[in-house]
Amino acid sequence: MMNLSAAALMLLCAGEYWRGRQDARVALLANVALYCFTAVSFLACAMMLVIEQNWVLRAPADNWAEDFNSIMSLVGLTGIGAITLTLHHSRAARRHHAEANTDALTGVLNRRALFTQFDDDMVVTGLAVVMFDLDHFKQINDRYGHARGDLVLQQFSGVMRSQLRSADVIARLGGEEFCIILPGLSRDAARKVAERIRSAYAALQIPINDHGAAATVSAGLATGSPSETFSSVLSRADAALYKAKSAGRNQIALASLRLVA
Repeated sequence: MMNLSAAALMLLCAGEYWRGRQDARVALLANVALYCFTAVSFLACAMMLVIEQNWVLRAPADNWAEDFNSIMSLVGLTGIGAITLTLHHSRAARRHHAEANTDALTGVLNRRALFTQFDDDMVVTGLAVVMFDLDHFKQINDRYGHARGDLVLQQFSGVMRSQLRSADVIARLGGEEFCIILPGLSRDAARKVAERIRSAYAALQIPINDHGAAATVSAGLATGSPSETFSSVLSRADAALYKAKSAGRNQIALASLRLVA
């Protein structure tokens, strides 16, 4: 019964690692194999006891199954321990890396992560960049408190996620200012995406005062010209954002086309 219980425990552990095999596939499959071989060694010991009808043991059993079990208990379980420890360290490192590059409030990339992924001097021809700024956000914080303001930031992040593709990048640059990167989209296609985000956020009807006014967002859009760097595109998108704010907010302004010599 002890051999069968040990085998069952090993197989249950193997099943858990098998279900999570998409994370660090090679290491987890190695653990699955070691657990299965160790389980088989315990089953073999139980089988030999049944075959030999040896119900009372006055000395350690001596057969091939016991030898196999001794080897697997030593090699298998030692290997499992080493792989598991390595996995824990790897997961901890990935978690710390994610925390360092993620905005804690909204779950999107932070400013540091954005500029690590898109270096200032990186050429981004054809890449669309949209800068967003929540209109009258200070009124929300002043009137309803920072907790409500934090919730609004989270709601806007959720709106962006619902409208973007998995390949698109979202980053919070600070305060109520966000940036999205849209690879492979034309100026018109990117504008449609930005408009969907603007209208979806306005549809939430988040109050900003006691007079029925609702929260809105302004945006500036720029697309990379031939041989243009990321910093240049971002700067033009930022200038377009200020143009949208100056024109009355709750709209999307297009950056002036960059002249190429």
